[in-house]
Amino acid sequence: MANALEFCNKNTKTKEFQGCDATVNFIRIVDRLFDLLNSRNALAKGFKAPLRRENENFWRPFILSAVNYLKGLKLSTGQLVSSSLRKTGVVGFVVSATSVMNLFDKCVKDKQQCQQLKYLLTYKFSQDHLELFFALIRSRGGHNNNPSPLQLKATMKRLLTHNKLICVTTGKCVPVDNSKILTIHDSISRLETAADTDIDTVACSRQYDVDLQDISDDVNDHSYLPRVEFLSMFVENVVVYIAGYVVKRVQASLSCEQCHRALTDNEAGNDTCRADFSLIEQRDKGGLIRPSPDVIAVCKASESCMRVHTGTGQRPLYAKGNVSLQICLEVLSQFIGSNIFSSLDDHAVETEAINNHKLQLIRKVAKCYITLRLHHQCKSYTRFVKGESCRSVLGKTILFKGQ
Repeated sequence: MANALEFCNKNTKTKEFQGCDATVNFIRIVDRLFDLLNSRNALAKGFKAPLRRENENFWRPFILSAVNYLKGLKLSTGQLVSSSLRKTGVVGFVVSATSVMNLFDKCVKDKQQCQQLKYLLTYKFSQDHLELFFALIRSRGGHNNNPSPLQLKATMKRLLTHNKLICVTTGKCVPVDNSKILTIHDSISRLETAADTDIDTVACSRQYDVDLQDISDDVNDHSYLPRVEFLSMFVENVVVYIAGYVVKRVQASLSCEQCHRALTDNEAGNDTCRADFSLIEQRDKGGLIRPSPDVIAVCKASESCMRVHTGTGQRPLYAKGNVSLQICLEVLSQFIGSNIFSSLDDHAVETEAINNHKLQLIRKVAKCYITLRLHHQCKSYTRFVKGESCRSVLGKTILFKGQ
């Protein structure tokens, strides 16, 4: 989020984001402080690394400066946040950071302890485990998420005698490790295996089966040519950023080495002079993939075709049938006779006409990008139709509203 704000402020010079440097600083301090208070991997690096004596000179000065920064935050009235009615978040961060430093001094740094720790993983002090336990108990009550003492007693008996404690994925907290709360032998589900179902894909396909029925009578599948939709510099930067992920997905399904090389830009310094690489330069920490100009051209053409046929609330305006295939055909029609992927011209001659690697590569790139955008369209349209959720405002009455 901080990188996105800084990108809109400095690179695109967007008027609405001018003067957001203080917000960027706030987001980065809170994010890094949260990483320090949520470390759970002994091999992690940077702010997610465990607290050790070797890296104490790195994390302790930051925690002290972050605590002073949070204590100095003020409201628009000039009152300190730590002394106002909105003090909960600030005081919580300050107390947690101070407690972690004291625990480190006591458990790791103190040489008089008989059982001295080598490092400290701060996630172990989190209340996530307790929230997951409560979520499991509430899920046993069906629509009633506030069990009585008698129901709590019955639920505990059932958990101990029939099932092991399995973390639910529909609550406010998501399990990130294998910490055990109740240990009990489970002989029922030990040998059972089940294939995971891609729920998001199924939901999107069902949503589009319903929504893709409305279209004007004068438009059919092959009666019009694709119209070019010009993209702004902001959208082009986002498309180039997504194109790097598309390259990663497509390379995983390719076995041809020449096609692999055609997807990335191997010429050093080519991308730094392009204006649409600003977001990648802002976000990259050394692991992002730089797509080739040919991949970027295909992704931009796919984005243009998507925007031409997008209605209110990200609603698609396509006819019946395979939506992804229809858009992919429109994109392919734009590159007929062009010099796209010219580095594969000699390689394409070596392959069979029906298995032309150049054509297959364009199709794979376009299909991967279109699938990502269709999933985002489905999510945006569902949010538009559903409207604002009242779950965070209401309490028990939400149970009777079907949300």
